Amino acid sequence: MCNFRLLNNEILKMSLKTFIPKKYFFSIFLITFLQFVFMQNSIGQNNLKKNFSNHSASSRNIDTLLISGDSVLAEGCDIGKFVFRRNGTNINTDTLINFIITGSAINGVDYHGVSSQIVPNSILFPAGLAVVELEIIAVQDWIKEKTDTITIKIPKNNLTDTIVSHMYIKNVDSLNVSIVGDTLICEGTTLSVSIEGGNGPFSYEWAPNNATTSSVKITPLQNTIYFVTVTDSCGLQTAIASLNVNVFCPIEIPNIFTPNADNFNDYFQIKHIENYPNSKLVILNRWGDKVFESLNYQNEWAGKDCSEGTYYYILNLSDGSNYKGIITLLN
Repeated sequence: MCNFRLLNNEILKMSLKTFIPKKYFFSIFLITFLQFVFMQNSIGQNNLKKNFSNHSASSRNIDTLLISGDSVLAEGCDIGKFVFRRNGTNINTDTLINFIITGSAINGVDYHGVSSQIVPNSILFPAGLAVVELEIIAVQDWIKEKTDTITIKIPKNNLTDTIVSHMYIKNVDSLNVSIVGDTLICEGTTLSVSIEGGNGPFSYEWAPNNATTSSVKITPLQNTIYFVTVTDSCGLQTAIASLNVNVFCPIEIPNIFTPNADNFNDYFQIKHIENYPNSKLVILNRWGDKVFESLNYQNEWAGKDCSEGTYYYILNLSDGSNYKGIITLLN
């Protein structure tokens, strides 16, 4: 800073030694002041050049700037590392390296350091260490956006040569899951998980069958509600989905059976009739006479006391549906 008291004293001494007309006193003061400011500015420029020279000398000791591990970080999940490596003969001394942080990602908002909210623009090499790391933590902001970049630049040789390294922060949306599959089945089906958002790979936990895969084969015997819990690789997001699967098997009525005691096709078997308890079956011969009747048919008619030939059936299921048709009996 300019010392105005000292400047006034110098002018006063000059006026005592030499007679200076009062009207010239201000002009002399102004000239002397400008000379003093110019002198101080020259000293500052020399110090700035000295500091830049020291910085450039330190930067020239940096051999490489690397990314440790994956260069793409997931929001709210990953920690990245810029790795600084120095060379030269000054490895046994402390060296402070200054650098420039740029990119579309905002320091302190989209990412921060391990021990500080703002990532500093310098890093210290302690004596004896040739490698130091700068850790970057990607912040989850729940804003749908494009991939952000983090760029570190280390100027060298008076800014004509620069070491540059990049890191990227990818967007991670909120995790949403659903179960895809048939909701009306008979003899089994496959259920799978549809996922939106989150950061994979994902882990799965199904209930009630305790599967841990992204899809499961199910064969329920009755109506069942299936649940799946999905957790992303960060362990920060979990979503649950459910699906109600109903078991429905339509009946299948044969057109022939052979009650000859060979243990094969000996009964008039209606497939899936067990799903319709209290269903009524009536069998008539070709003349319309009733030869069999059941109010809760369970595949028990074996054509006893009936000769070969064509018969007619009337089936009234417990769900209200009715079937009529022809059945051929062969011995």
